[in-house]
Amino acid sequence: MKKILLIISILPLLVIGLAACNGGEAEPSALESVAQSYTRLTQWDYHPSYNFFLTNIEGQDDSLLLRGFLARDVLTPEEVEIARAEGTIEINGETFIHNNVDIEGFMPTDRLYNASTETEIFLIIAFFGEFEGDDIMYRMVENDGQTRFFKRTGMYREVEVEKATPVEIWRPVVELREWGYLEMFAPIETSAHVFSNYSEYYLLYGFPFDGSFFLIFDNGNCVLLRWNSN
Repeated sequence: MKKILLIISILPLLVIGLAACNGGEAEPSALESVAQSYTRLTQWDYHPSYNFFLTNIEGQDDSLLLRGFLARDVLTPEEVEIARAEGTIEINGETFIHNNVDIEGFMPTDRLYNASTETEIFLIIAFFGEFEGDDIMYRMVENDGQTRFFKRTGMYREVEVEKATPVEIWRPVVELREWGYLEMFAPIETSAHVFSNYSEYYLLYGFPFDGSFFLIFDNGNCVLLRWNSN
């Protein structure tokens, strides 16, 4: 616990140090290879299927400028139809072979397989919107059906938040269902104002760069962030 708090307390210095070494940006993820220009992320171009992967934090008085890229753990119906028709689909520069899944009682509808990396992706129907069926997508889960797989959108965005903006830290939990085990994310009990006080709360290892953020807007402003560990 003390070790985790120590890591959290030196995070602002770590961000500054990484920025100095990387021309103003923190160390990017394995998929992040070149410096990018960022445009402002607004409430109206942020779809609920997007996840925000943080690459840089810049302090601005009482606010913070969060920079990163958008990725989604779903495919659109159009993308799935093309994969079914052509037999392959390209995701993050890699080619995946498409197969139908037709096993009674088996939730996934499609299987994507990358022969070079031996990565298996299963597709599960997911709904977005106020009413079920408003916006149908196909969620991607990797290999064992428990790990989410993300497709990069190519969109690099920045969003400004107040330093006192609450951040919910979500952790993976496993629940036993009739058909097997389901892994999902559940919030730790407290919402932490972690950007204004790094040492007050218990945070999962890897926060904030090794996971993804889900952003919640109100009247055009980002008012809440949810962080999921990878």
